[in-house]
Amino acid sequence: MSARRRSVRRVVRAQASMKLVIVGGSAHSTPNLFACDPLRELAETLEVVLLGRSTERLDAVARAIELITAPTTFRVASVAIAPGGDMSALRGADVVLCQARYGGYEARESDETFPLKFGLCGDEGLGVGGLAAAWRAWPVLRETLISIRRHAPLARIILMTSPVGILTRCALDEFGDLWLAGVCELPWTTLTDACVAVGADVRGATFAYAGVNHLGWFWSVFASGRDVVAEYAAARQNAIEFPSGALIERLGAIPLKYLRLHYEADSVLEEQRKSPRSRGRELLELQERAYAAYRTRDRPAIVAHLRARSTPWYEHAIAPLIGGFGGRASPTASFLTVRNGSYTSAFDAQDVLEIPHRFSNGDLKPLDAIGAIPDRLRAPLDAFVEFERAASNAVRNRDTKALAAAIKGHPWVRDGSVATQLAAEIGR
Repeated sequence: MSARRRSVRRVVRAQASMKLVIVGGSAHSTPNLFACDPLRELAETLEVVLLGRSTERLDAVARAIELITAPTTFRVASVAIAPGGDMSALRGADVVLCQARYGGYEARESDETFPLKFGLCGDEGLGVGGLAAAWRAWPVLRETLISIRRHAPLARIILMTSPVGILTRCALDEFGDLWLAGVCELPWTTLTDACVAVGADVRGATFAYAGVNHLGWFWSVFASGRDVVAEYAAARQNAIEFPSGALIERLGAIPLKYLRLHYEADSVLEEQRKSPRSRGRELLELQERAYAAYRTRDRPAIVAHLRARSTPWYEHAIAPLIGGFGGRASPTASFLTVRNGSYTSAFDAQDVLEIPHRFSNGDLKPLDAIGAIPDRLRAPLDAFVEFERAASNAVRNRDTKALAAAIKGHPWVRDGSVATQLAAEIGR
């Protein structure tokens, strides 16, 4: 294990009060996190450790953080760890962000493309592509969680590794003694976009929300005295992009954008088949150019590369959450993948859902329970929850027969006869 600390400007600083460890800290998107205001506000009292497998990439990311955040100075340690190596850099962590991409963008490209052969939409976090990612990621993520339990058992673990839904359920089932939650910005940005579209203030919005990661719906949304769902449906009557006004009216709810794979699967599949390259391939090429810039280029060039890769999850989810742990108030609701508890009576308390939370007097608490879920939303959500329940059991137990059963039960798999073949491809 090697460690490097970067701090060019000499400043007088208070003793660190919070230690943040980023597993997968060598990701080329990482510098964007430190440009977010909640992190900047914590800079004087924040100790950061970037964990990754490549010393070269870690040093490049640390250099980019240093240049783009000036004159703010972060204390950043870069720690390269070989597979199965010493993870003692986790010791004393208050917050651990798990964002490692196991298999890199090459694996993401596979997750996005192999389902097409079976007439299914490809995605890195949903459907059979997401299941393949979970099967690949869980053994390595499990070892990371074992190390966190050993070195930082009181840490708050934020899970961003895809697929968030299945992997969070796996982690909660096996590591129930740890504080762990999946997190996503998409519900908050969807709510914000809807409010902005009708001229309402999202900060005072009330709403009901139910879903699993990337697959959720808002209904009963009111802000600034406006019925946001009704007005948003009217505003999108001529919209070409998903969701259409007609769909919002039919559902009586605003769906997250990834539900296009559910409601418009045939169109998505056709588009993916015609696409000259996957998003994973595009990001792989962008990544290599970014690292080259981080190693040698100046601040404007680095900023340009960072802007080429939009990272709303840092600004609207990760940074506000870490800032909240550090005592910084935020108007942003945090949508966390956690146990249902008493949030909705529609599901068992142990089921795993995406639930909105806010900080109150320094404590992170779920919003008021929503009770019943409208039937038009309940049916697909039941199917997604059941799939994730079955999929997580198959992934944890490394059981390809259970994997096939989970695939057969997925609402997007119309021909159950392909389940065994898909399971064999994923589990090989």
